[in-house]
Amino acid sequence: MALKKSNKYGYEVTTRAKEYPNCYATIKANLHCTGVLGFAILTVILGVIGTDVKTYSQELPRGTHASSSWGLIRYVHSNANVRSSRSSESNIVGQLKTGQKIKADFLKANWYAIFKVDEAVRSEKNAIGYVYAPLLKPNSPSKTKIAKRVSDILKYKILAKQDYSYSNTPRMKFTVILDVDKLPSEKQMKKTAEHIWRNGNKGWKEFTVFCFLPGMDTKWMAYGTATFTPKGLKDFRIMETALFGTKWQK
Repeated sequence: MALKKSNKYGYEVTTRAKEYPNCYATIKANLHCTGVLGFAILTVILGVIGTDVKTYSQELPRGTHASSSWGLIRYVHSNANVRSSRSSESNIVGQLKTGQKIKADFLKANWYAIFKVDEAVRSEKNAIGYVYAPLLKPNSPSKTKIAKRVSDILKYKILAKQDYSYSNTPRMKFTVILDVDKLPSEKQMKKTAEHIWRNGNKGWKEFTVFCFLPGMDTKWMAYGTATFTPKGLKDFRIMETALFGTKWQK
């Protein structure tokens, strides 16, 4: 059966079919119903897809964000310990080297959670550890300054830590032995003590570092004593008499 063009309805059946108008009306009604049904099916499909997309977008746990644009890029200008929690008394889980670049976020109680620079997911669970915020700088130190600063900081070992706070005044003292084979300069001892103070101990109202040399009696007088407040070095003293009876005696 051939179709014939119609200005009103597009195509219609041949003249013979037009002799039966009721039949033609049925054909038009069927076409109309098919169109409505198709539209309804398409709406349902799009709704299902939309639900899937919404569900997928919520797959990341709350508090996370997948992007490389979050956090702050920071550098350390001197070696800094990485702690297991936001406290200078917590375990050391690593160390950042002078000039090292990291990503910092989740600032709380003046401590940053730190991450690898290329970490894409913003979640504190992915943190390497925690670093005292003032130790992290926005700019990288120059190579000259790094070399000079590192050469001034002596190797040392912490022998004891003592909290002697009183009257609501937080006070801490460290006893350290310097790993040296010749008498250190005053500048070297100051820089070493300052490095210890900066490495998570700036929060104490009074922080003291007692510096001993190898072979000295650590229960006696220290060769160098540095005292700090939250603002910086308050006092530094060298006691020559502490060397009497040792190989360091002049």
